[in-house]
Amino acid sequence: MRQLRLAGFLTVTSVLAAPGIAAPEHKNLQVLPRTITNTQLKTMMEGFTEQLGVKCTFCHVLEQYEKDDRPHKADARRMIALVLHMKAKKALYFGPRVKDGVISCGLCHRGQAEPEPFVATLLPNLAFLAPPTPAGSRPKNLQVLAKTTTPLELQKVMDGFNGQLGVKCEFCHGTEMDKDDRPHKADARRMLRLTLDLKAGKATYFGPRVKDTVITCGMCHRGKAEPELFAP
Repeated sequence: MRQLRLAGFLTVTSVLAAPGIAAPEHKNLQVLPRTITNTQLKTMMEGFTEQLGVKCTFCHVLEQYEKDDRPHKADARRMIALVLHMKAKKALYFGPRVKDGVISCGLCHRGQAEPEPFVATLLPNLAFLAPPTPAGSRPKNLQVLAKTTTPLELQKVMDGFNGQLGVKCEFCHGTEMDKDDRPHKADARRMLRLTLDLKAGKATYFGPRVKDTVITCGMCHRGKAEPELFAP
């Protein structure tokens, strides 16, 4: 039953209301389309309860669901906007290997009302490649990071990947760091673009309570090369 609800939720966020379906007059919808049906809306709400491990009253006044009296309702609206944004730009942020069903609130929340903070640390005792850019020269073949990125700034970004994904340089790079001869390098660029765009849109997607330092690859990867799939 839980898997059915999750599948239904993912379908709703992808398709929402199909053309020609008569929908009731919902009140105070600010992110979802007004054409959404009762069944679709109920399925979506049930998906939230499982992906965040909460009850309806976490965001709503019971039997007065249109009211905005609960502060978490604003957070939920941002979260819906975030998921819809990532799904709409899946090719840009995730690539062909990631299915729509993976992109959900559960990817970060994993059954908790507040995502568990992730603190990345550099992996110890690993034989790394040489620094990505020799001292005194500019990084080459930058496609997402600014062309003005310094070698030290680039090293910090690479160190971040090391701790947040639990991988060595060789996961994305060959011996010549500027070449594109490893498939994971394209994935890393997409992931970096997603992180930068979410930081730029923090007010829209996360709100004032979330700090910039929380928005990292580790938010979903949590020290693993591939994020674990969430199944409620």
